[in-house]
Amino acid sequence: MRQNLVLRFLIFVIFSWILTACESNSVKPAATTIKISFSEPNRIRFQGKGAGAGAMLSSSMGPMGIAIGVAIDEGIAKDIQSTADQANIQIEELARKLAAKHLSSLNMASLALHVERYGFITQPGAGDPIAAEIIASLKTTSGSTIRVHYPKDFSQDSIKKAQLEEVKATPEVIQELFVEAFDKTLMTLRTQKDTNGSQ
Repeated sequence: MRQNLVLRFLIFVIFSWILTACESNSVKPAATTIKISFSEPNRIRFQGKGAGAGAMLSSSMGPMGIAIGVAIDEGIAKDIQSTADQANIQIEELARKLAAKHLSSLNMASLALHVERYGFITQPGAGDPIAAEIIASLKTTSGSTIRVHYPKDFSQDSIKKAQLEEVKATPEVIQELFVEAFDKTLMTLRTQKDTNGSQ
């Protein structure tokens, strides 16, 4: 009886040692290195009704009318940027964290993510709704490029929106809209990359 107990103990010890050795010798895949770049101007931008107003004014005021429309949108962009700055919302850092979340597990040595534009854009609907805007592209090791434009490439019912005045005054709303936009943009880039294969 005692010999059986000793034998069972020895078998347990050997089996445990084998499992430990297998785990220590297993090689975990390295995380994908993600390089992120941003186009200039690297700041929040806004595309709204100023452009439309500028086009209408240009019929009577010429180039000055277009300049007025551009100035309207630039003023709104600066208001939103100021609110974000006061709350220390850092878009670059947000993009890096979400890129690591969505792209770092891809089976590739490195990826180059380029953010061409980020900001807000007017959307259809009651009041003055806007959504975050992200234009980003992903370059794979083969040199091919995948590009996604949020919200343009997405269905209207999937786009998170808020009223312009709320965005201008509330940093939490700014962050919430950007997180939503970056999440969907990066998930789509990953899906398209998987669909195209490891290029």
